[in-house]
Amino acid sequence: MKDKQHNLSRRGFLAKSGAATLAGLSASQVQAAPAKRPPNILMVVCDQMRGDAMGCLGHLNAQTPNLDAMAKAGTLCTHAFSNNPVCIPSRVSMFTGRYPHEHGTLSNQGAQLDSQKDTMLEWFREQGYRMGWVGKNHTFEKTAFRGVEKYDELKREPFRAYKDPKVTPWWHGDMVWPAAQCYGAQNTDNATKFLEGVKNDEPFFLTVNYFDPHPPYFAPAEDFAKQLEKKMDFPTYIEPEKLSPRLDAHQRAYYYDKMSDAELRMTMRYYHASVAYGVDQQMGRLLATLQKQGLAEDTVVVFVSDHGDFMGHHHMVRKSMFLYDSLLHVPMIWYAPGRIPAGQRMTGMAQLVDLFPTFVDFCGGEKPAYCSGDSLKSALEGKAALKDRTI
Repeated sequence: MKDKQHNLSRRGFLAKSGAATLAGLSASQVQAAPAKRPPNILMVVCDQMRGDAMGCLGHLNAQTPNLDAMAKAGTLCTHAFSNNPVCIPSRVSMFTGRYPHEHGTLSNQGAQLDSQKDTMLEWFREQGYRMGWVGKNHTFEKTAFRGVEKYDELKREPFRAYKDPKVTPWWHGDMVWPAAQCYGAQNTDNATKFLEGVKNDEPFFLTVNYFDPHPPYFAPAEDFAKQLEKKMDFPTYIEPEKLSPRLDAHQRAYYYDKMSDAELRMTMRYYHASVAYGVDQQMGRLLATLQKQGLAEDTVVVFVSDHGDFMGHHHMVRKSMFLYDSLLHVPMIWYAPGRIPAGQRMTGMAQLVDLFPTFVDFCGGEKPAYCSGDSLKSALEGKAALKDRTI
């Protein structure tokens, strides 16, 4: 059943806003200051990007000028965290606003959502938003995309297929296709087509999901070349056996204990090159399209990752089911000219389950009863600090 208490239609929003405006302003003032319609939502999710892998956070190996500019023009959440260290549970949490123990998908072998019920997709579709999904899925069964006007799923290029669980040179390399034909660029092309078709009087919800910097770590040769002079300092090493037998077993099972410093350093270079090309450059293209189409001031944009990557910690790469900062700390940048002040840094704790209730709040609705996350809107607007909380 649709929970009408927690939904606010576009028409209802305009009626409610108009009534409030009429109550406080003269007729001439009402003409001069019409109520804002609900904003568009652009949600950009990359895969396996560490929370510290950006130049704006001081990472010496990061080449992220577009993300850095976005953070400067918007709000950077320095302590944002995923609710699970692997893809599917984290993404289900994003789209439901619920923790993994509540929605029941606890690992990548768990179920994807088989309907839109009690999810972001359902909420925005019921408000009359034009719906679009581009890129990786790993969240919903395909049968759940009813009412999504544009659905273009691209995962990873065939040449990036897994070949061996052991970390070998197969796990990184230069792109073997022209950069413009790789899926990162094609996902941006598909998102751009959607944005170019938007009319000014119809709000949209678009999520763009990039595969990078998920392994196997690949990047165009020119982006990798920029990393060759980088030192790639390793994090302080703590022997896994001193932390837990399970972490020690994981290191040995994937041959990380046999990986040389030179190979780890090379993998780190490809990782940051894949962030530069597959994430940062694509984010720059999306923001440029918003500006070109005159949509920037009517759109709330968020950039996040589903989880992180060991990327050198414990002399390992990739991820697994471990609750370490390197896997749970994710990037989060909000950008909405006229709604979110520029240049803010929010140091309080934000979580991926907060995305859904924050979007709803920006759109004038009430948080759905099934959401466990909290709206970040007041904090993003500089009106309140993030509250302390425990899970």
